Amino acid sequence: MPVAGIRDSLPTYQQQKLALAADLLRTGSTLQLKVRGASMMPALRPGEIVTIAPVDCRQLRSGDIVFLVRNSKALVHRIQTRVETPEGPRGCTRGDAVSTPDAPARPNEILGKVVSVLRGHQHLTLPSHSDLLNQVLAWVFRHSDFSLRLALRLHSSQHPQPSSPNASPADAVEEPTVPTLLRSES
Repeated sequence: MPVAGIRDSLPTYQQQKLALAADLLRTGSTLQLKVRGASMMPALRPGEIVTIAPVDCRQLRSGDIVFLVRNSKALVHRIQTRVETPEGPRGCTRGDAVSTPDAPARPNEILGKVVSVLRGHQHLTLPSHSDLLNQVLAWVFRHSDFSLRLALRLHSSQHPQPSSPNASPADAVEEPTVPTLLRSES
């Protein structure tokens, strides 16, 4: 087999990190990830640290924020509705600031539930449903790119973050890094 073929068959670094995150959650450990994108504004803001705990998909409810992996990409989105299927419950998810819903998530794609967020120096427990102000802001962000960009600019001026040239505003979370995974708790 040529060297290029061997390289193509090896998992990428990102795939390895996501597999490690999945293994940690499936064995009952919690995981902390840094929010990178704006898809969950205003509930989750870029630079915040979310704590993700393992979850049984049958216990998820509409309004819960979940960590899912689909097509080698990590996402943190809110469950809008649940659909019961023969293979198990599927969560129909969407980022709060995104107008289009995701495809229904299979039970094996939902790896955990966001249980808290580190905002500044405070650990905040996330309620299952946003308060009225956050719901209104999320609606505005879904319908106005200008408003979302303005909110991100205001946020970044108060909380500067190193930027990545490959980062997309729609990216939900930064993939787990080894130091981040080492902070997970059993």
